[in-house]
Amino acid sequence: VMALALIRDWGSAGLDETDILDEVVRLTGKYDSFAQIMGVMVYLTLMLKDELPLWTLLFERGVKWQDAVFEAFRKLPPHDLDTSVFEALEEILYENERDVEMKVLDLLKIERVGNAAPEFMVSAVLDFAENGSVAAIRRRAALALGYMNPELTVEKLIELTKARDSLNVQPNFVSALGRAGIQLESPQLRKKVIDTLADSLTVRPDVQKAGKINVNAAKALGEIAAQEKDEKQQLRIIKLLIKAAKGAYDLKPYHWDKRKQDFRYKTKYSIRDEAKKALAHINTAPALKALEKLEN
Repeated sequence: VMALALIRDWGSAGLDETDILDEVVRLTGKYDSFAQIMGVMVYLTLMLKDELPLWTLLFERGVKWQDAVFEAFRKLPPHDLDTSVFEALEEILYENERDVEMKVLDLLKIERVGNAAPEFMVSAVLDFAENGSVAAIRRRAALALGYMNPELTVEKLIELTKARDSLNVQPNFVSALGRAGIQLESPQLRKKVIDTLADSLTVRPDVQKAGKINVNAAKALGEIAAQEKDEKQQLRIIKLLIKAAKGAYDLKPYHWDKRKQDFRYKTKYSIRDEAKKALAHINTAPALKALEKLEN
């Protein structure tokens, strides 16, 4: 009601865009109770989204307002996640503030938000996945890509997964690629995804994160196979998972860690257990028969 009254009063007073922006800034500092004005500002922003960049203005009002806007975005229904929302997110993503970058990327990991991301937002997240300043940023960006339009992300995800030049981020690229593969309609692209995940299942670099790459690949292959209509591809995945469950791709210790007094790469992640879970998830006669044999 207050938001509608404000818009009506501003219209009657003949305020132009600059005057309205000044009024909004005045409102953000007027009320003692932050909760009292926050709801009004969200409604104002939604009603004026085609005329004024109010999301960006609110982001500029400090951390308290930033957090409130992020929370509003989390709650917006899909039809309100429009271009104005993502333009504001893209703008603050490139302000070189690490905490804000993480908040934006975490928001995009929410499925309905990521699904609504337009092409320019996808391009920005691809940039951060490849060139983010620290591994924590690249990991978040990689996961966010798994919730975006796979037609826009899959080729780059395949490239980044194969590159193996950032092994701290690699498990997240594998997970995102698996999620993209599930959503793909193209059999040709899906085959490329399966080929890349198969390589990730068997990769054995001598780094601690290697086990997580293998485990994530097994999980992703199981999820794709559960929906795969091509019986030949499904059987191929089942055979790979059977080998993994038997220990064919177990990581071997490369050296004794004197400080840890342990072969730390040997047992950190269980590729065998994850492969068995993947076979159960596929839930077809060949997968279940293989699982039964493995358990006996």
